[in-house]
Amino acid sequence: AKGAERRAVVHEMMDKYSRLDEEGVEMLERDPDVASPASLGGVQSGDDDRLFSIFFDRKHATNRKTLLVKSAPDLKGTMSCFAGVYTPVCETMWGVIIFLRLSACVGEGGILITLVSILLSTCAVTLTSMSLSAVVTNGKSSDGQGAHFILTRSLGAALGGSISLLYYVGLAVMSAVEIVGVTEALNEILRTEFGIHSLSSSAYVDQIVIGLVLLVLISASTMLSGHLLHIIGTFFIAILLIAYLAGFAGVFATLAGWQVGEMQVLTESGQAHTGFVTGLSAETMASNLGADWGDGWGFGTITTFVFPCFIGILSGANNMQKLRNPNRDIPLGTLGAILTSFSLYTAIVLLMGGLAERVLLKHNYLLFATLAFPHRTVTLCGVLLVGIGAALQLLQEAPSILLHVSTDGIIPILRRLKLDSKVRGRDVKPLLVTMVIAMPFFFVHGLDKIATVVTMCFLLCYAFINFACFLFRLFESVHWRPTFTYYHWSTAFLGFLLNFVIMVTIDWRVTILAVLVASLLALYIRMHGQSQIAGEGTKQLQYQVALDSLLACEAVHNETGEDVNSLQHGDATKWRPSILCIVRTHEEGDEGLMSINQPQLIDFTQELRAKALIIYGSVVVTGEEGKGPTVDHERAEEMRRAIDRNIRLILKKRLCKGFVDVLSAPTELLGTSMLLQTSGLGDLRPNTVVFSFPAQWRRKPT
Repeated sequence: AKGAERRAVVHEMMDKYSRLDEEGVEMLERDPDVASPASLGGVQSGDDDRLFSIFFDRKHATNRKTLLVKSAPDLKGTMSCFAGVYTPVCETMWGVIIFLRLSACVGEGGILITLVSILLSTCAVTLTSMSLSAVVTNGKSSDGQGAHFILTRSLGAALGGSISLLYYVGLAVMSAVEIVGVTEALNEILRTEFGIHSLSSSAYVDQIVIGLVLLVLISASTMLSGHLLHIIGTFFIAILLIAYLAGFAGVFATLAGWQVGEMQVLTESGQAHTGFVTGLSAETMASNLGADWGDGWGFGTITTFVFPCFIGILSGANNMQKLRNPNRDIPLGTLGAILTSFSLYTAIVLLMGGLAERVLLKHNYLLFATLAFPHRTVTLCGVLLVGIGAALQLLQEAPSILLHVSTDGIIPILRRLKLDSKVRGRDVKPLLVTMVIAMPFFFVHGLDKIATVVTMCFLLCYAFINFACFLFRLFESVHWRPTFTYYHWSTAFLGFLLNFVIMVTIDWRVTILAVLVASLLALYIRMHGQSQIAGEGTKQLQYQVALDSLLACEAVHNETGEDVNSLQHGDATKWRPSILCIVRTHEEGDEGLMSINQPQLIDFTQELRAKALIIYGSVVVTGEEGKGPTVDHERAEEMRRAIDRNIRLILKKRLCKGFVDVLSAPTELLGTSMLLQTSGLGDLRPNTVVFSFPAQWRRKPT
């Protein structure tokens, strides 16, 4: 409603200024205040002049036709569901791994196990997308900044920031996976088509040299305008669809004898394997149903290659601010892309399993492309372009995530790099950091090893998105009102467990390492990060645990009638000190600044008992005895806030923990009495009072 009201104001201003004649425009240039919206009879609002300065460029207002209108940053985006969600999600999912490893997965694990891996991955990302849609559609979508915003605002700066950073690393490394896949596909094309093993001395050298060159070129391409990048992305999707159509056409053309017969494949080691393309047949499919594991293959290996084909579900959320209707577009586009990808992968697995003998499936990585109709060149070019397109999409997303992490200030070392400083209006530094992170993985021999790192990063991120939704739905806080309702706390928890199950299935050792790295990052952010971001999900969990604990203690107290904190009624061996520390203050200087009399008293209470309840109470004196109030309400509230802030600053500086309770009273004696009676809650009430020794203790009390 507020956004609609603001747009109405802007449109009325635009209409009013579009009718200005040349004399009025000249007056506007000479004295802008004379022609302000209020003076022209515009909408009477205190924000008129500010809105006018935002939406109109006075410097270029030379006549009625050249009055420029700037785009509003908080108006709705312009991207549709297809362009802003469905296309980038599919572009990220449909990588080069589909062409390079899916047939090998069928050859090693058989049709059934490969389908189980695809179904397991689909279930994981579908449950995660449901949780993601619920979190994204809760509240104002214009506040979102993509995956990082979702994680940190749901799980807090420490946990959310660490998972967000691992997600960024996954994106950066996945770009290396796509580029390495392009170099591997290029070597496969040279080997199968021309009998050339590599362009250089070995395929490994090709991977390094060609990979680094492609990384630099693709990274430079991300500096193009957003409109041009969208056109390029659409072009890559179109080429990919043509490649798929040619591949499927070739598969079905085998029924008419296309490419049916004996085929020889030459492996990277120079060993030749001969197999038979039978064409689609039930006998071939039956023979390829079961597994026939080779060296280094297993269900975890298959899942390592299958799951990266589903990693793009956050691409739509990262475009949240550009969408016309994010609450509708993100769930619809993301789930639609998952359904499309699942259908596509399932069709490829079934068709490849019924097409050729197992030896060809194992060793001819480009079998699907080789059988393309009318000519395999179409699909072979598509294989190369699909990896480049996916890498381009990833290298656009990853720097933006890193920039959001740096802007939030949760990691000190990123603040020192000043990643938000622009070079000629472009965010170049985050892109350079992303390139540096991706470069070492070009020196890793074996696509499966790099894919394992990527898979773990994304699975961990997806697991905690489900966990955040689980916390929100379980505790049902008042602010939890998502417009996407097709979810449940059980689906979120199942998604959380399923992602961890897939991690353990792939490699339990790497799973432990990933969790350890995430824990260390969270600990580092908690100790050294200066961001005050509080995750709503974790806050709700802490609040509920604290509330349940207090109510449990209160229930015990109601049953027994005894207070273990009291020495009069309880057992002395069970007594726990709960401290109320009276902090005295005074006004300092002419400006009336509030200062703490004896801050060393705070250190003293911390030394008494590290795990004890400590409440630091202070009194703002608003009057004098027998004279009534001498300080007005506004000044008393200002003093109270200043004292509260000063005590908290001292606690933070000295790494002390405790609660702060500051109140106002006519006299200090009355205020101290109020603190003694009202401080604490339930079992957490002070039973010990600490105050400074009187400064004028020799004076006889009156």
